[in-house]
Amino acid sequence: MKRQLHLKRACCGLLTGLLAVFPAFSARADQTDEVITPPYYDTVTITQGMLNIDAKVYIRKGPGKDYGYVGKISPGDVFTVTGTEGDWYLIEYNGLSGYVLAELVTTSTFEDQVEHVDEAAFEASIADVDYPAVLERKSSYSLRGTVTSSAPMTAVRVRVINQVTLEEELTAQDTFERAKNVTSYDLLELDNYIKFRKLTAGEKRLVVTVESGSLSADVLDVRFYVTGVTNDEPVSMTSSCGFEISHDKTASLTDGKLSTGWKPASDADTLVVTLPESPHAGMIVLQWTEGVRNYTLECYNRSGELTDTIEASYSYLMYATNHTLPEDAARLVLTTNNLDTAVAEVRLYEADRIPSLVPCWSESNKKADLMVISAHLGDELLYFGGLIPSQTGTGKNVELVFLSSSDRDRLGESLDAMWAVGLTNAPVYLGFDETRTSNYEDAVNEWDLETAVQALVERIRATQPDVIVTHDVNGEDGNHQHSYTATLVRRAVLLAADPASYPDSYAKYGAWEVKKLYVHLYEANKITLDYTVPLEGFGSLSAEQVAELGYGKYASLDDHSRSYYNEKFEANSYGLIASTVGEDTAKNDLFEHIEG
Repeated sequence: MKRQLHLKRACCGLLTGLLAVFPAFSARADQTDEVITPPYYDTVTITQGMLNIDAKVYIRKGPGKDYGYVGKISPGDVFTVTGTEGDWYLIEYNGLSGYVLAELVTTSTFEDQVEHVDEAAFEASIADVDYPAVLERKSSYSLRGTVTSSAPMTAVRVRVINQVTLEEELTAQDTFERAKNVTSYDLLELDNYIKFRKLTAGEKRLVVTVESGSLSADVLDVRFYVTGVTNDEPVSMTSSCGFEISHDKTASLTDGKLSTGWKPASDADTLVVTLPESPHAGMIVLQWTEGVRNYTLECYNRSGELTDTIEASYSYLMYATNHTLPEDAARLVLTTNNLDTAVAEVRLYEADRIPSLVPCWSESNKKADLMVISAHLGDELLYFGGLIPSQTGTGKNVELVFLSSSDRDRLGESLDAMWAVGLTNAPVYLGFDETRTSNYEDAVNEWDLETAVQALVERIRATQPDVIVTHDVNGEDGNHQHSYTATLVRRAVLLAADPASYPDSYAKYGAWEVKKLYVHLYEANKITLDYTVPLEGFGSLSAEQVAELGYGKYASLDDHSRSYYNEKFEANSYGLIASTVGEDTAKNDLFEHIEG
């Protein structure tokens, strides 16, 4: 059936092109063609378009010529019209979505068939299930159970998630045509595809999901543990620890979800972690939902004596923190007066077995070589390419400041991405809203200039970067918040060196004069960085390869092609817009003429 539908769609697309050229045939086609709708499919009307002028046309990001563009269409290209807004059509073409002026388009329609989704209540369950509780590393296992559903299934999916990295280690699925009316499924059918023996050691989460069209239900969501260790694997001992909280569910502290956790109701509320006698816990890693500035972690030995008190205090919001624990630690008590944030996740790791895969962020209040200032989460890799790993991979101390923030899951992606590209200082998120603005004035109104500049001046003075890199003064991709970021940074660099500006941060850190300021795509004093050179700090991977690995952590940006953006906006091209050490001569080094 699917092959027949695909053939029908191809024929309909060809028919649409012919109708645009020979409209007289459309009446006869309508009279003779009968659309037959099979079970579980609906007949829909598709509108397609072609340009009626002999010239290429931009696909705009919004219904107006002031919007930037995402691509172009050429005469003869066939695209789908999905809506209208004023004098503009909303179209989809070759994976792109945007707006084209309606008067430049000739449209035609045809009927197609799409899968029908029954929005009635969907229920699924599992019976006779058998899953591992503890599994020896490199051992085989057969997952058993019978899955049933109230509506025809279209897929059964099994995932095994590493509870340390929160990444999928194993995944397998079986799919069905709805018309086959599959309502019962034996998980042994997937036995050859679920290789439990390939799992690494540590905590795992097993999830079985049933899908019916766009509806889905998890019928199994359990934890198990794989024994054994290797030197390359982070060894979490969280499952052998005990948790006590004054309210909420302790399971939310280890469920792998950054949106759930424990939020104190008062500064007297406590989170208590009881550690096993063996193995010795060497580090605790905490994830926070809204970011945290201060808290107290008390460490007690097995005699109940207080042996260490960690007073955590940060000058900006931290979303992931970690602490090395004393050797005799047996019980940890956490308190905080930050009542607007929750502890989302807690992980404990064995002493002397904490490899580089586990992020250990430090607060960025130390002397920096380079500061990168990005408008939005992801811009630092989409538009600047391998900039950050090209410097961290050669031993430079790099600071990263984001003007905007995002939801907690996206922040988690950002932290994972930045750890992957070699950042060790926690990124700073200034918290402004990420908003698509239609003009520069709206961007200025969205982000208060004085508030933003004051925050940037404080970060510049706190970390004393020799070099700063930021966005194109014209805003890559027509983005006005990018352009406004370049304005804010230029002003902040100027005022950071002025003792009379922002006396609070001056009193704390003193003034600082940045030696070199580069902006992306600036034509004057242009330099070109090489992101293809093997980097010793990344095992001979290039900055481009490392950036690709880092960008893979941004799951929410999977509709953006990093290679497309890097090429379109020349991710390795920057111009020197201000300098206290003279102009560049080599034209390939951010730190030329800077000693040390």
